[in-house]
Amino acid sequence: MIIILGTLSSANAGGVRTATVIATSGATGGGEVFNFDIGGQPITVTVTFAANETKPVTVTHQQAGVRPVSVTSSGQVKQCVLNLDAASDQC
Repeated sequence: MIIILGTLSSANAGGVRTATVIATSGATGGGEVFNFDIGGQPITVTVTFAANETKPVTVTHQQAGVRPVSVTSSGQVKQCVLNLDAASDQC
């Protein structure tokens, strides 16, 4: 189970656009589902965590401009508005 969703960020490196959230798992670890919504583009990924592990979860997307970005996992929600055209932005 994911117990913390930390910093949510975006990056644009030569037209390759990514969104990343820092996530921390609880005592059990295991496969965790992350549901990103990047300016209306839904992306779901599953990532395996060890117990009490913190690591980045990154997805590639096609959105541009200043857009709302959200991610949910295990009932945790992180959302903000990011500049997807900038080299980097975070909240």
